[in-house]
Amino acid sequence: STLFGVEAGWYYLTITDQSGCYATDSVEILTNYSLILSLSGQTSSCIVANGQVTASISDTSIVDYFYWSTGDSTNLTIDNLWPNNYIISVIDTMGCIYTDSIEISTYNNIDLFFNPTSVSIAEGDSVQLFPYFSGDSSFTITWSPPTDLSCVNCLNPYASPMSNMVYTILVANDYCSDSSTITIEVDKNCIDVFVPTIFSPNNDELNDTWEIFGSCILKMNLSVFNHWGNQIFESNAQNINWDGTYQGSLVPVGQYSYQLFIEFSYGTTEVFSGFVQVTY
Repeated sequence: STLFGVEAGWYYLTITDQSGCYATDSVEILTNYSLILSLSGQTSSCIVANGQVTASISDTSIVDYFYWSTGDSTNLTIDNLWPNNYIISVIDTMGCIYTDSIEISTYNNIDLFFNPTSVSIAEGDSVQLFPYFSGDSSFTITWSPPTDLSCVNCLNPYASPMSNMVYTILVANDYCSDSSTITIEVDKNCIDVFVPTIFSPNNDELNDTWEIFGSCILKMNLSVFNHWGNQIFESNAQNINWDGTYQGSLVPVGQYSYQLFIEFSYGTTEVFSGFVQVTY
């Protein structure tokens, strides 16, 4: 026999013959249904893990289990997400599988870097700085240190440092920030300091004065002392040379000690000391 219009559930049939023997069987009538699965997401900002995805299921009562591509199988909302593609798989009580995916993108991101990360210039020259920059909204710029820069809040300043320098640029908007550095190496082409050990102040126009040779000298202080330790000459400029006199008279032949302090234009200092021979 056939039953029509029955509801979902278990049905049992028993048949008995004339001898009183019987047989029993059963069948389950299932509801014809399907799940409706959808995903919604919140994008992340600044390429950090702050995105979120939520799964909506039309009837959770017929869900056997589910799992995300992240491995989570307990929460329909997953958060702290990096920009990426996320997939959920839902298995109902009949073993049917439903899948959906969503892409979490990023916004307000700032991308900032130098390539190359170092440049070389000759002393006295300048170079314009060109960091690679991309951003999604208005931003502020700060360069540090501000030394020898044509501007500190523009993207492409001119730099003219007198010595090797590392500059850092910081770019920020209301949500994100990024920084990058560039090294500027200054080629000094400097001549090493040379301090003569002998001169002859005898007016023969050959080595009549004692002078300090070298370049890139920003400041100097030179003191000469006699045998008793008395200062008999001092100079604070490279073009002020000793003519071998003390208080208007030529000093005797002999050795005289000196101390020389130099500050170079590229930022370093050095101290020299020794003896100079006066002869005639």
